Amino acid sequence: MERKIRFLESEVKKERFSIDESTENLDALKPREMAMIDKLDHDLKQINTNADALRKNFNELTESKYNLIMT
Repeated sequence: MERKIRFLESEVKKERFSIDESTENLDALKPREMAMIDKLDHDLKQINTNADALRKNFNELTESKYNLIMT
């Protein structure tokens, strides 16, 4: 669970959102909160995978476009 929280935190920081760094009242996570973190972790990984695929497709299409222009 800590790995997932660190991953989510790093993704949030990449987008330059602010995170409350307070360490007061850190209770154990409730099952509902753990399920939400699992879902967010899964969704973010899927978004990153899709973004990489889109970036790759864009680069391939751009390369094909320039090849067609040159011929």
